[in-house]
Order: sequence, then structure tokens, then C-alpha cells
Amino acid sequence: MSLRAARALALLTLLGGFLPGPVAAEAVLREDRSLGAVRIVLENRFLKAVVDPASGGRIISFVDTRSQVEYASAAKDMGIFSDLLWQQLPFSSGDWLAKPYSYALVRGKGRVGVKLQRTGSQGSLRWVTIHKTFWLRDKSSRIVADYEYENHPDAMENITVCPWFHHGLAVKGQDCTMYLPAPEGV
Repeated sequence: MSLRAARALALLTLLGGFLPGPVAAEAVLREDRSLGAVRIVLENRFLKAVVDPASGGRIISFVDTRSQVEYASAAKDMGIFSDLLWQQLPFSSGDWLAKPYSYALVRGKGRVGVKLQRTGSQGSLRWVTIHKTFWLRDKSSRIVADYEYENHPDAMENITVCPWFHHGLAVKGQDCTMYLPAPEGV
């Protein structure tokens, strides 16, 4: 039986959450292998998110499908929801940033998603697994990232996890203000 060290719910909302308009088509989930690597595409009428499991399980592209504006920075090791733990400095040598995650495609009533996970390999963090799932609903302009940190029973000790979610959000050539809603408010 595993202990859950933490559980975080993160929301990334594009243009205020739910947008008015005609009924949206169902959300689409697919693997894209056209560039030689597996990329997971979650798409509906409002947005298209591309997840790269081989490079940290992060969102490497986040596009408003109506305006075709890209919100994720394409810089190396950027994107949205890059996983870092404060216990591992420098971050570039950590167990999660830009490292491969295993993944599974999931479909539910009115939503699609991709479940990703990776277990650490260094020191006491070799017992910690990060589980994250990105969800996209049919008629929503937001991605929900559901996180869980698992401390394996073989650790035989409590492990403190201090997550840092790195987001490279920017619209090239424009000043940007982003609001990330949380249960406590914006």
C-alpha cells in the first residue's frame, strides 16, 4: 500500500474558462508520431494542447484554436507543467525535468486525458513517483492537471516533497498577463 505525500489540483484556463458559443464538438485525443517522437494531442473547439511524454511529460504547445495564438514557450525545457522538486538542485540534473515519463491515454464521459508518471532515481527521491493527468472536457477552454505524489512503501521513511511547476507561458512578441485560478481564488 502506498502513501500519498501530496495531491495538487492545478487549473490552466484560457480566456476565462468556459466560453459562450455554439455547442462544441467532442474533445479529441490522439498520438501524433509525425515528427519521429510520440506526442499526445488533446483538442477541442477551443484549444489544442500537445504533451511530450519523452521530455518531462510537459505541455509543449498550447494553442487557442480560434485565433491560432500559441501560449507555450518553445524554448528548451520550457512548456507548461514541467516538474521540478526543490530538493534537487540544480534542476537540470533532477529526476523529472525533461526526462521520459510513461503514459496512457484515457477517455471518460465528456472528457479525454493523458496519464503520465515517472519515478525518481536519486537518493531518497528514488522512492517518489509523480503521477499527473491532463484532462480536457468537450465544451471547455481549460486544461486540468491532476497531480499525485506517491511515496513507495519500500522507502521505509517519510519523504517531504516540495514541488515546483515550471510554466513557460508567453505569446511571442507580446506583453502577457496570465491568471491561474486556484481553490482559494485568483
